[in-house]
Amino acid sequence: MTRDIPKAKRIARKIITTFLRNIDLPALGSKIEYVCIANKFIGTGKMKIKVESDKIIKAVKKLDGIEIVLENLDDAREAIHLILLRTGLFEKHKDAEPREVRVSSYQKYETTAVDYKMIFLLEFIFENDISLDTRVAVIKELQEFFSKV
Repeated sequence: MTRDIPKAKRIARKIITTFLRNIDLPALGSKIEYVCIANKFIGTGKMKIKVESDKIIKAVKKLDGIEIVLENLDDAREAIHLILLRTGLFEKHKDAEPREVRVSSYQKYETTAVDYKMIFLLEFIFENDISLDTRVAVIKELQEFFSKV
């Protein structure tokens, strides 16, 4: 009986894999973000990091020698684009260049409603065939750059 357990697991994985490949999830209004099947990780290719506005301002000053003001989301998008171009991050990892970099923001209140920090979320959307290790290496290098600024 105990010898049948690995075989049962293989059969169950095969059934689940076949089911997930054949089901039309958008038609059901559902969305699967991450699935682990048969020891394979299938992800969305998205990774998010958060960066404080001060770090973005300091990075642009270090790279281009100008002090910018981040008044809105468009200013942040432009600054992030400039930082990614000047650091040459994706020249080192040409195979891991994301399809898109989305920037969104929120405010983090430290002590009062008047005293807040602007935090920007950077969402990197990679191709699904780029390995998780490669994506992590790119994001880690960018975070190291921001921590040194």
